[in-house]
Amino acid sequence: PTVKRTLELLHSEVNTRHTVDDLSAAVHLSGSHLNRLFRTNLGISIGSYIRALYIDRAKYFLRETNDSVTEIAEKMGFDTIHNFSMFFKNFTKMSPAEFRKLVHDKKKR
Repeated sequence: PTVKRTLELLHSEVNTRHTVDDLSAAVHLSGSHLNRLFRTNLGISIGSYIRALYIDRAKYFLRETNDSVTEIAEKMGFDTIHNFSMFFKNFTKMSPAEFRKLVHDKKKR
C-alpha cells in the first residue's frame, strides 16, 4: 500500500518536483525505509524511479508539444534551462534540442 500510494503521488502530481524526503513524509516513513520498499517491490530505488519518470515526461513534452525547451524546463519545475538540459543530457546522452530534432526527423520518414 505504501509503494502504491507513493506511485499515485508521483503520477498524479506530474508537474511537481518530488524529492525522496517529500514523498517519505507524505507516506509517513523514513526515506531509507521507503527506498527499501521500492527496491523490494519494484527492483529500483525511488530516486532512480523519479529520475526515469522525469526523463519520460521530458521526452513526451519534447516529442508531443511545440513548447520551447525553456517552457518545458519551467513546466517540469527546473530552476534554469541549463539545469534541465544537464539533467536530460546526463541520462539520454543528448541535449533536449538534439532529442527533439531526432524524433521529428524520424516522424518525417
